[in-house]
Amino acid sequence: TLSGTVDFSISTWVNTTASGTIIEQGYVGNTGGYNLGINSSGEPYVHVTSTDQANRWNLLFHADNIPINDGQWHHLSLVRSGTNGFIYIDGQLAGSATAVTVGELNGNNDVVIGANEDPWVGSNGFFSGAIDEIAIYDEALTHLEINLVSNILQYVAGHEGNLPLLVNSSKHLHIGPHPVYLGDNPTQQN
Repeated sequence: TLSGTVDFSISTWVNTTASGTIIEQGYVGNTGGYNLGINSSGEPYVHVTSTDQANRWNLLFHADNIPINDGQWHHLSLVRSGTNGFIYIDGQLAGSATAVTVGELNGNNDVVIGANEDPWVGSNGFFSGAIDEIAIYDEALTHLEINLVSNILQYVAGHEGNLPLLVNSSKHLHIGPHPVYLGDNPTQQN
């Protein structure tokens, strides 16, 4: 789990015709967590709450007029860098917001994929669709890195057996059984 005021990024693929929570750490009504999901208009949204009650609702925003609940695969990334939050859809910036302070995350909150653990939501909290290749980073990925992840995963969909892997010790993402490493000076490994 993520804890404190750390920068972070979440990267995943989703395919749905509905709305719901993709991933969360602590439910939205809780403090010190985050929630990445799709709202009733089909737009990706982000909620980040802080352990500080005075600034509890830290970052709340969504990708305006960019619905992704069309039954197609879409790559989503959430990035929190300091007080700034960003949503990327298929490698392109689709929404952003700036908070007054950096919300502190509670590392004791559970991470849940494909469901909202808010006890008031009930069975409506389950994600109806497919989620794949989810990754949580304890740093803010750059736009270039998000594009690299999105493009690599698009390529992998049809070329699993012949994919050369980028290797660097600073960052990594697993594509099925294949680790993909991201960094400033990648080298190729077959």
